[in-house]
Amino acid sequence: MTTTQPASQRRQPPISYPWGTLKTLPDLAKAVLHYLSQGATLTSGVPGSLDRETDSVLSGLTTMCENGFITLSSQPGLKAEKIWQRFYVTGILPADKAPLITQSLQSHNFITLVSNTETTTMHLPASLPPLPPSTSPTPPKDAEPKIPLTVTRAGLPSATFWRSMTDIPLPDKLENLMEGAAEGEKREVVMEDEGSLFEHHFDVNFAKFKLKKSFLRTLMREAVVVTLVWPEWGDTEGPMSKVLEVIKKEMEQQPESVAVETETPAGLPVEVTA
Repeated sequence: MTTTQPASQRRQPPISYPWGTLKTLPDLAKAVLHYLSQGATLTSGVPGSLDRETDSVLSGLTTMCENGFITLSSQPGLKAEKIWQRFYVTGILPADKAPLITQSLQSHNFITLVSNTETTTMHLPASLPPLPPSTSPTPPKDAEPKIPLTVTRAGLPSATFWRSMTDIPLPDKLENLMEGAAEGEKREVVMEDEGSLFEHHFDVNFAKFKLKKSFLRTLMREAVVVTLVWPEWGDTEGPMSKVLEVIKKEMEQQPESVAVETETPAGLPVEVTA
């Protein structure tokens, strides 16, 4: 969820929400839905601060959150003259539901990353589509291998180049990843030395909120952060539809449904210390 705010929106006060009262994952889902319903990013909290490109996936993000996949960041697929994007979404899932969801989406060639507090496990399909056209610069020999999510082109037509803007870093052992793996082969790697993306996403999205320590301990024990990436450039509707189908199927046994709250719950303090 990119934060791009016109001046008129920056003058609006940020959303007030009783983050210190959260106790469960469904509570967290309701909080995130409260922000989505006002078009606000978690990082700014200002209504209308979601980037315009999010309009094409906002309905899907809301449905995901209502069904227990608590969305944190995303982007639609895009294949324009000067920018190519892969569809992806990152969010929080109950740890016991994540394997069913990720395994199902892996069977449909999604790239998946699952992070707990200690490791991040990445599953890659047998092969990946190539980078955008031959104007791509040759990376330095010592460059860290990455999966680009967004690539932009700049410069004059006679001297164009592609620049990766958003990447998934990979361990050094997965060299030449973008050349594709051997036919029929899938890759799995557990990243321990890289540090867990779990803590990164919580720091970026929730550090400024006064979440109770007991709730944070619950999240560390019961939740994982999952990123789902569609490897093809420019697709949105197809991968979003598949993600929604799988999440609804695997999360249908959740005991508590989540409803959107358009007003801050009455009678609750805005901030509660940990």
